Amino acid sequence: MSGCKARVAFICDSPVLRLVMQRQLLSLDYACSGFEKNPGNLVLRNFDFVFVELMHFEENGFSLIRRLGLKITVPLILVTGTGRESDLHWGNTTGAAAVLARPLCKSALVQVLEQGR
Repeated sequence: MSGCKARVAFICDSPVLRLVMQRQLLSLDYACSGFEKNPGNLVLRNFDFVFVELMHFEENGFSLIRRLGLKITVPLILVTGTGRESDLHWGNTTGAAAVLARPLCKSALVQVLEQGR
């Protein structure tokens, strides 16, 4: 992790969204690893933040955040492509440290990462 501010895991089934997130975080000096599926609690404990895409083909982000929140203490951030008020509300009730709407603006991303440290 030499030179990086923190390590971020991003669970998302879209290879394009994983690549975009990795590039965006790298430009902010954060290391990012993308995962198509939940890699497991032991792997995720090695990260400083875990971002979870809401619309996941295997399991929706709400239930994944709920399950992960019971097992790891890493800040969990829900990412949604809809930006609907209901997504923001339900995301905040699942135990997510924050809910971000795509497209992610760098200032919102930095704010969430700085607050979670």
